[in-house]
Amino acid sequence: MSEAGKPTSGEAGKPTSGEAEKQTTGETLALGHAFPDHRCGVVGAARVSAYATSSGDDNPIHTDEATARSIGLDGTIIQGMLLMALADEALAAWRPDSVCRRLTARFARPAPTGSEVVIGGRVVKTEAVAGAELATLRIMVRDGKGAVLAMAEAVIEN
Repeated sequence: MSEAGKPTSGEAGKPTSGEAEKQTTGETLALGHAFPDHRCGVVGAARVSAYATSSGDDNPIHTDEATARSIGLDGTIIQGMLLMALADEALAAWRPDSVCRRLTARFARPAPTGSEVVIGGRVVKTEAVAGAELATLRIMVRDGKGAVLAMAEAVIEN
């Protein structure tokens, strides 16, 4: 199971990632169903650097402060595709038995390296297509203060 599929410490009264998994596995998703926040933790420089190395994303705005500042950023930023990988891990934690057929995203603002990342989602459409139960999820990728970093949409097969 992915790292995000492991239980994480939750805030008082909020389910952990592992509890969220238990709540949604095997259930038919209804329109409006909201998934509990999936807390990814702080995405620090080591993780951003490791992602840059493994993905081949050698854009220095992710790993070099001077380069990032030279184009007007406050510092290095998290790769957008790393944010989407975290969204995909949240999907796997919420619905480990489902298949993600499509994941698209629009990025709202740069995510500074060192930001906490929190993923939330809600079912916005359900339909049956060729005998398959599909659910469309609206996914919000936020920082720890609640600012939207990206908005994504996933189509999953239940």
